[in-house]
Amino acid sequence: MTLPEELRRLQIALPACPRALLDLQALLREPAVHAQACADVISADMALAAEVVKTVNSAMFGLLRRVDHVGEALRFLGNDQVMAITLQTALRRAFPPTPLMDRIWGGAARLAWVMGRAAVPLDLDPWLAHSAGLFAASGAAVFASRKDLFPGGYDLLFDTHTHDPQALADAEIKAIGVGNHAVGSALCAQWGLSNQVVRYVRARATPSQTWMAMDLPVRRLLVLSRSIETAGLSEDTIPLPAHLAELTGWTNERYIAIIQAVLDEHLRRSAALT
Repeated sequence: MTLPEELRRLQIALPACPRALLDLQALLREPAVHAQACADVISADMALAAEVVKTVNSAMFGLLRRVDHVGEALRFLGNDQVMAITLQTALRRAFPPTPLMDRIWGGAARLAWVMGRAAVPLDLDPWLAHSAGLFAASGAAVFASRKDLFPGGYDLLFDTHTHDPQALADAEIKAIGVGNHAVGSALCAQWGLSNQVVRYVRARATPSQTWMAMDLPVRRLLVLSRSIETAGLSEDTIPLPAHLAELTGWTNERYIAIIQAVLDEHLRRSAALT
């Protein structure tokens, strides 16, 4: 893939997508995906497989028995859940671990989980929604790994605008001429994610007035993530402004009931881990 001019100018190299993830995405495009085929692909990358099994055995999933390999994880949790864990693990592994990276991935995991959980009742594909939420801040991860781009430090910039993607992108553009949304969308394209996720990541830091030009699934992804990020750390659902509700075809009553149920479930799961 040819990088956009602004990324070449800044000499921003994007991490390569793990082979296992490329093979998995090819499998997911097939009409019928066999669990054993998915297990074989993940298990071929021993380090990735070990991380997936470790995550599945964590308290978050509350399994009654320990799983010893990827095939068992697929039997207990299903293809979609294990694919989501694999995607998240591969993305985190592509960047050096730091306190800032932990904050970035913590927020991305929460956003991906809520978006994926709310997807079906909101007429979205759950894999599409989860992937969009997970990669929403992938450009920020690229910036966080390049301290030389931000002499004043990227930590403060990111933490100041954590819940305002547009303000964060504006600050990045002012500092170096490009925002994380441009970098993240290029990463999504390089990693073979769907064109809808690529367009979502590119548009999420733009004014909502420009979203009407997007197709309906992308508009719904944009509104869903914007509303969740606006709520920040709150577990209360904020009603959609009229112009955002108009972009989605959702009524506020329906939206609030669905998102509040998902946030309540997330709160219960988080409490169980503490």
